Amino acid sequence: FKLLFRTNLIISPSTSIMNPIICFVAFIFRKKCIIGIHDVVAHEKKDYIKVKIYNYVICLFATRVITFSRLSHAELKKYFNNNSLIYYFGLTKNLKKIDYSNKDIDILIFGRMLPYQGLDLIPTLFDDIKDLRVVLAGKGFSHLKINNKSVEVIGSFIEEDKLDNLLMRTKVFLLPYISATQSGSIPYVATYKCRFIASNVGALPEQMSGLGKIIKTIDSQSIQEAYDKIIEEPYSEDDYSKWVYNLESQNENFWNFFKELIK
Repeated sequence: FKLLFRTNLIISPSTSIMNPIICFVAFIFRKKCIIGIHDVVAHEKKDYIKVKIYNYVICLFATRVITFSRLSHAELKKYFNNNSLIYYFGLTKNLKKIDYSNKDIDILIFGRMLPYQGLDLIPTLFDDIKDLRVVLAGKGFSHLKINNKSVEVIGSFIEEDKLDNLLMRTKVFLLPYISATQSGSIPYVATYKCRFIASNVGALPEQMSGLGKIIKTIDSQSIQEAYDKIIEEPYSEDDYSKWVYNLESQNENFWNFFKELIK
């Protein structure tokens, strides 16, 4: 809080329990404050009231709110009557130097999987997948029993260098989410020349538009069909460049507002 009194502008794009307090204190002391809201609506019922209070306080006291997709922007307008700025984080024009032909992992899921991200679907999700090498990497997978022998489970925390190696070898990154706002993994994983298969929830279709396939149902057949279509289409760096350009162009409103704010 000492820093709060030495600055005129506070920016906090991440979700933090301190954000509502920072917002309120900044408002009292007439400081400018830009705060990010990741989840407009809670993924799980047990978090509904907590998320609603969190968002209400931020919308009430922040100078301006940032959301991270057009969908979240629309939801915040609907539920809190707040006209947020949209900003797509993590974009870079620099693709990793990877030979696509050397990729030997067909499908990868990594991270701290939670129920709303499809964790409970995983044990049987690949039962009917044939001739594909699938890797599940992360602590959340350690207790799962998978019947398909072509599925490799790395049930531990993935160090950065090991994750880098996995992504360099991955053709398709799978997001079998049951519920979602958006995914911070997409811009990071895309730099490794990975394509995506994602369920049709939240802003996932908006985020990965042009870089993969959306599936309407989360099952083996849908994943297999989407994978086959992706592999039939040759990888093009032009697709990635167009994807970055389309999202970056929508960040201009944020930067214009930011420039005006710091004058």
